[in-house]
Amino acid sequence: MRRLRFITVFLILLFATFLFSQAQIKINIPLPPVLKNIIITPKPTQFNVDIWMNKSEGSTYKFGEKAYFYFKTNKNAYVAIYEIRPTGEMVLLFPNKYESDNYVQANKTYRVPSVGASYYFKVAPPAGKYYIQVIASTKSFPLMTQFKQMSLQFTFPKISDNAQSFIEGKLNIQLQSVEEWSSDMTYFFAGTVAQTGKVTFKTSPSGANIYLDGAYIGKTPKTNVTVDAGTHTITYYLTGYEPYTKTLNVQANKSYVVYASLKTAKATVRFESMPTGASIYVDGSYKGHTPKDVEVSPGIHGYEIKKSGYQTKVGTFSVNAGDYKVITINLTSNKGVVVFESIPSNAKVYVNGSYKGRTPETETLNAGTYSYKITLDGYLPAEGNFTLLPGE
Repeated sequence: MRRLRFITVFLILLFATFLFSQAQIKINIPLPPVLKNIIITPKPTQFNVDIWMNKSEGSTYKFGEKAYFYFKTNKNAYVAIYEIRPTGEMVLLFPNKYESDNYVQANKTYRVPSVGASYYFKVAPPAGKYYIQVIASTKSFPLMTQFKQMSLQFTFPKISDNAQSFIEGKLNIQLQSVEEWSSDMTYFFAGTVAQTGKVTFKTSPSGANIYLDGAYIGKTPKTNVTVDAGTHTITYYLTGYEPYTKTLNVQANKSYVVYASLKTAKATVRFESMPTGASIYVDGSYKGHTPKDVEVSPGIHGYEIKKSGYQTKVGTFSVNAGDYKVITINLTSNKGVVVFESIPSNAKVYVNGSYKGRTPETETLNAGTYSYKITLDGYLPAEGNFTLLPGE
């Protein structure tokens, strides 16, 4: 099990009753949430978090049996663990009023409750399936700070009555701006034995990371994996290819094959210019105005950046599948400045035969070659040619 990134850990116990300092909390009404809308599947990175229980994933706990959770990150991180109940409620399990320090050390296994803690979790009716999720981030973010504050005020505070709404409307949105984060999920059954089916995972090309309900389970191909009956979210990740996600409804005692022909991932190039508002052309095709993200296929491409009054910038770039590249262009004005002076002053100035004023006279002109003539009564005219370069 794994995944990903910053260290905030949230665990969720569903359909269970926990004893905290001799006090029981009972969960009622086993109405399962919409799984695909509560799953958080992180993209593979160098930052991982794993969560597991004192029994193997998908095990059944008897009523009255104690449950423990374990987690570990590979970097120092902030962690939050919450449970998602069958009713759709989310309850914060860690940090809590007994153990409020949720900044953890890398590569150290933590147990919740910790050994010697003054509380424990005890499974109780109703029967059903419980999801436990951990979120970790290397830097705190607003919701992580909020979880910490809640844990100082309440023993095991309720985060939301609607897990789907909270995850889609708040948590996922904030995670998009978190630099480094990861998540993992596990589950168990309380008072009932799960019915199962078999699932084989295949991709072309092979070697893709498999995430089942947000938890890493290995690489493709992986055959005859026992999966409990119900709705599951499967995601394949392979470097250089677009992610693939599928929802699978597994029925008891049936076998399934989830195959995906992975598509080569595109690259993204961000074009920025100073000043902004320049037209972008990639391989001769108009793509919009700066600043703008443009998707391109892997390989070598040509670009042109054009803006009225400025020199056109031309160049090439090379990208690999999945790359994100930024190209910044400082545009050079297509105009120059020429100053006409004479002794004595007050002479008339003509440029390409057009009267411009009297000396001293300053003119802003497009780059190019011009003729000039300067005249003053009682004096011989002065005339000639000049070439004005961009930016002069």
